[in-house]
Amino acid sequence: MRLALAIAFVVVGLAMAARIDMDKESEKDEMRRASVDKQKELERRAIEKLTKELEKEEARREAKEESKERRELEKKEKKDEARREIEKEAEKERRDIGSGGEFRWETIPIAENASQCIYSPETHSMSCRGMSGLVECPASMDLPKDVKVEVFGMRRHPVKSMVSKIDERIFELYPRKLDNSTYLNYTVLVDDKPVELYLFYSDSSSEFSGVRVTDKKCYMRLINVVLSQATAEHEVKVEGTELKVDLFGEILNAEKPTNKRWLGFGWPWLWGMGMWGWGLGWGLPFWG
Repeated sequence: MRLALAIAFVVVGLAMAARIDMDKESEKDEMRRASVDKQKELERRAIEKLTKELEKEEARREAKEESKERRELEKKEKKDEARREIEKEAEKERRDIGSGGEFRWETIPIAENASQCIYSPETHSMSCRGMSGLVECPASMDLPKDVKVEVFGMRRHPVKSMVSKIDERIFELYPRKLDNSTYLNYTVLVDDKPVELYLFYSDSSSEFSGVRVTDKKCYMRLINVVLSQATAEHEVKVEGTELKVDLFGEILNAEKPTNKRWLGFGWPWLWGMGMWGWGLGWGLPFWG
């Protein structure tokens, strides 16, 4: 009997020990699960935080791009508005010419086979006509300070005007006043330093001074259609020298209101006083 009781006590003890071990294992499993769940929660929060930061960064980038696009659009609108204002002013200037009609090249007699050009400071353009056609190009009057010119006579330089690359060709410009038939040299003194005046191409500021065409293709077309086709040349004396040069055309600087008023008009007896139409009658007081 005692043996049976002893065995029973042993069995009960073993069962209790096993239960304790099971409880301990269960607690460990529970702790492991809790640790895993905690780790997963931390990872979830980290991913959520990173996602929010990425969303904020994307929103900032989109806002920045939208702001940039808006600024570009506003800038373009301002440029378009400025261009419209310039075009409006240019149109007004054209309407104000002479008796109110628009300037038309056909109102000016063709001057032999020469090149006739008009530079407009309002539109920053130069329009040239020859026997083969009419070409208008964007241009700029790049003159030294205090140098004022109303008319340029154009001369081909034997080398610089004949280089193989058309856009690199340049032409000497000889200044004169509207009321004077005498031309000055194409080299003028500015602060006791010689400055040469040319018709040339450059899309930005250049080492040259004179009339700068700012569009390469247009400049090449100007040379091919107008300047190179001019065969009529007039020999003129350069003031203050014994030099005589052959000019193939002229550029009128339509800057002064008195100059612009006479575009497209003239009297037969005054045409002959100038070389190719930009005669001494342009801008004389009795015009108005």
